Amino acid sequence: MRTSLVGRRFALSFLALALALAAAPSAFANGILVIDPGTGPVSLPPERIRPVPETQRWSPVRLKSHRVSAVVVDQTAEFTVEQTFHSDAEMQLEGTYLFPLPEGAAVGKFAMTMGGKMVEGAVLEANEARRIYQSIVSRRRDPGLLEYMGRGLFQARVFPIMPHSDLTIRLVFQIVLRDDAGTLELRYPLASERLNGQPVDEVVMDVKVESSVDVKTLWSPSHEVAISREGERKARVSFERSGRRQDKDFLLYIGRSPEAVGFSLVSSRAAGEDGTFMAVFAPRQNATGAEIAPKDVVYVVDVSGSMAGEKMVQAQKALKLGVSMLRAGDRFNIISFSTGLAHFREGLVDASADIKAAATQWIEALQAVGGTNIEGALDAALRAQSTGRLPLVVFITDGRPTVGERDTEALLKRALAANSARARIFTFGVGHDLDVGLLDRLAEGTNGVRDYVTPGEDLELVTGRFFTKVDRPVMTDVTVELGSGVYDVYPQRIPDLFAGSQVVLFGRYKEAGERTLLL
Repeated sequence: MRTSLVGRRFALSFLALALALAAAPSAFANGILVIDPGTGPVSLPPERIRPVPETQRWSPVRLKSHRVSAVVVDQTAEFTVEQTFHSDAEMQLEGTYLFPLPEGAAVGKFAMTMGGKMVEGAVLEANEARRIYQSIVSRRRDPGLLEYMGRGLFQARVFPIMPHSDLTIRLVFQIVLRDDAGTLELRYPLASERLNGQPVDEVVMDVKVESSVDVKTLWSPSHEVAISREGERKARVSFERSGRRQDKDFLLYIGRSPEAVGFSLVSSRAAGEDGTFMAVFAPRQNATGAEIAPKDVVYVVDVSGSMAGEKMVQAQKALKLGVSMLRAGDRFNIISFSTGLAHFREGLVDASADIKAAATQWIEALQAVGGTNIEGALDAALRAQSTGRLPLVVFITDGRPTVGERDTEALLKRALAANSARARIFTFGVGHDLDVGLLDRLAEGTNGVRDYVTPGEDLELVTGRFFTKVDRPVMTDVTVELGSGVYDVYPQRIPDLFAGSQVVLFGRYKEAGERTLLL
């Protein structure tokens, strides 16, 4: 399928990207609790002003929990920040809560749980904020604050901080997000390592997105996030971490477009250097009917003896889910392999209700016994003749080859040579005793995807996400024409586009200007 993005021009006024998006300076800082001198054992040695190992830093109050919820409505975002601090001191303390504010932010509400009473704070202009920053740094506390010079500040007195107790602070503020050619940038600081002496017990980020036009792309270069969608114009992005250093600020790009295929661009160019860019493509979430390409799917499952027990049960559940999601017009087959092979049918069959029901019964009867004949399984899967449909092979195994060809290079060469239908091979490795090199290269060499499930993880959940993703292919054999002066484009081979998924493209360019992009 070939779609021309006629008139979709992007201005290459490029900022220096180079995959450093996740490490760009914070727009604003973590909330910080500064204990007043003389209220507890808080004196710091002179070397505090210089970088020293975190183990040499001590504070009687530490950040215990950091929860952030944001609601994005078109270009406006409202953040609710809830931070819980814990005092390890033996005495009552008092201090000041500081929250450096982004430019243009408006604080709407501030509340602290101090004996059940709300305490009001004040928003300070940049000049007054600078004086406070300098005062704190001159007393050899938190020199990391220097990077926030010139920015506004929210400040509130905190008293009393009771010994061996928690103190929770909640802050609400609003900000207008920067819109660059239809792409919104949402940034929140989670790089707390500079200002907190210990890892934070709990960090939660929850972003709800609502838009008056279709939300095409949601991508975080900084964190591995979970994304759920509700139609074309609502989505939720979240992640959680426990007991780890937060060394990256949270960054989320939200691409919005009324087009059938959305396009977002972030570009960057330093003076005297070639520029870099990141482009994201995504079809709409709810593609239906003629927009969805029919597919031929061959499910290949390892039933060797090592799959016995829980792994076999999970594999059966995953296969049944995959079969149940096949659409009218799709075709499929199932191959189980151990020392030998077994086929559900001799060739690809239509995904009718009766055939799918029969496949479910066949899957339930599978038993794990024998060796691991990867060579035979791949040969059988790739012999399936696919015409006029997107060919997919879903390959599930928990071991290395023990029957037939066992050399990785020979297996890979044989499989790629046999893949005349250009099937996408999606590999799922279960456990630790795997030929990871083979599984990786099978997926990469065929425009597929690989994933791994460690003991204790849910294979059904991992493969379920995959089946949901590839349920609705809308563009296959994708190419992108970027015009002259663009080079080092990665990935060189563009993956297929599925409804609700997206493709991220990186590259470099020589001269700023406008280009017409053809997808």
